[in-house]
Amino acid sequence: KQEQFLIAGFRQEEFVENVADWLRHIVANSEKIDSIVKEWKSYIRNEPQAMSSVNLSAVVRSAVELMSYHINRATDNFRLQLEEPIPTIRGNAQQLEQVVINLILNACQALPDREKTVVVATSADRDRDSVLLRIRDQGCGISEEDLQRITEPMFTTKKQSGGIGLGLYITDSIVKEHGGTLHFTSAPGRGTQVVVTFPREESK
Repeated sequence: KQEQFLIAGFRQEEFVENVADWLRHIVANSEKIDSIVKEWKSYIRNEPQAMSSVNLSAVVRSAVELMSYHINRATDNFRLQLEEPIPTIRGNAQQLEQVVINLILNACQALPDREKTVVVATSADRDRDSVLLRIRDQGCGISEEDLQRITEPMFTTKKQSGGIGLGLYITDSIVKEHGGTLHFTSAPGRGTQVVVTFPREESK
């Protein structure tokens, strides 16, 4: 029997079967990732961004597709609940996508095992003319003390894993620039929910 060996941690047959699909995903997402990096850099430089009518559910769907590898590595229980049709908001689609990506990544990184759940949902609050994004995880949770500082620049609970404390600060800044709010509810051992609220675009 031929001795088996591992390639990048995968069995030889598994690697051969999947490598073509992996490469297709790399090619499909490389330009998008490059665009996101450029958008983050331009945001840090405070360059003006083009604003347009944005479908938040479509933005979330695009972000989830880009994050599929990270999601699949983190959990077997990822749920997507997108309201369609949904009122549009006024914003920059790429910046909003970055907000969604960062919040999903945080949720995935908080999970202690693959059995835990992440739920990402969009909805409209028509009474308040608002559009909402909710991301809920069954992760390790955040202490009340840390929760009060979570969007401060350079504050991080992930120093051991290389966190630098800019992700949620920039996320919160982008949300505020879009006239929105970012609200966290959490407790240690009970998971976290973040609700992002944006004003509905005014009808023309």
